[in-house]
Amino acid sequence: MSCLVDRDDDYGCTEIKQKTVKARKTHWCGECLKLINPGDEYEIYVGAMDGSIFREKTCLVCVELRGHFCCGWQFGVVLSDIDDKLRESDGTLSLGCLDGLSPAACDVIANMLEEIWAEDNWVQR
Repeated sequence: MSCLVDRDDDYGCTEIKQKTVKARKTHWCGECLKLINPGDEYEIYVGAMDGSIFREKTCLVCVELRGHFCCGWQFGVVLSDIDDKLRESDGTLSLGCLDGLSPAACDVIANMLEEIWAEDNWVQR
């Protein structure tokens, strides 16, 4: 898959730990802002930047989208970056770009495209 999003910003972030864990309590995904419920798996990323330690929690659907569409990325804006690139392409996307994605990840992209198309139809009226 070629990159849809390629942020080459250098934020000086250093990875300390990145792993998939099972939630013991409720968390929020830092990308889609949906709940990560107890028993759900999610990614935890611990990093350092500007002398400070930070921790990010990301649901596996957002991790999948980030891995599939982004070569370079920044926490908290992955979905908006994908949405921006889809808007720049006028809401067109080769269906082959969805190959290998889970149904849940395809649903996220489909919802983005439907919103873009609905806005375009509103503008064209």
